[in-house]
Amino acid sequence: MALWVRAGVNPVLVGLSLLYTKRLTDMFQFCVRQTAEVENQMVSVERVQQYTQIESEAELEELTGKPADAWPQHGEIIGETVVFRYHSSLPPVLKGIKFRIKPKEKIEIVGRTGAGKSSLISALFRLAEPSGKINIDGVSIKEIGLHDLREKLSIIPQVSCYRVKSFYLVL
Repeated sequence: MALWVRAGVNPVLVGLSLLYTKRLTDMFQFCVRQTAEVENQMVSVERVQQYTQIESEAELEELTGKPADAWPQHGEIIGETVVFRYHSSLPPVLKGIKFRIKPKEKIEIVGRTGAGKSSLISALFRLAEPSGKINIDGVSIKEIGLHDLREKLSIIPQVSCYRVKSFYLVL
């Protein structure tokens, strides 16, 4: 506009208007950047709020159902009508399965995607509470604390060349 009406405009005012225009543009960019930063930080606040509403796990150490120090001695695992779901609002992923692993028996859990391999391991480690019975050497895993249970179990994940996951459970 200053070029069209050159004759009637003071060059100092043209320079001043260009300076203010640049500064106003910088302020708009700063405001947009700060708004995006506040939005990112609010996601963190929302996440913390969601974490405060998560169901807590079972007790780490049960005073009444503490197993013997040498538990498990044999390593027999018996599961009867085990139903496992990751959340109470979700459908079950293991539906009434029954299994028996004899002492010193080496097993491998193999299956396609969605077959329940990880869900069975999650039920053994009580990542979510299963219903039904799972006993290790005659002790129900529901009656002992999570710390006592999880420190006695180990898992070795394996992946074969055909991309089929398998697990080795070590007691």
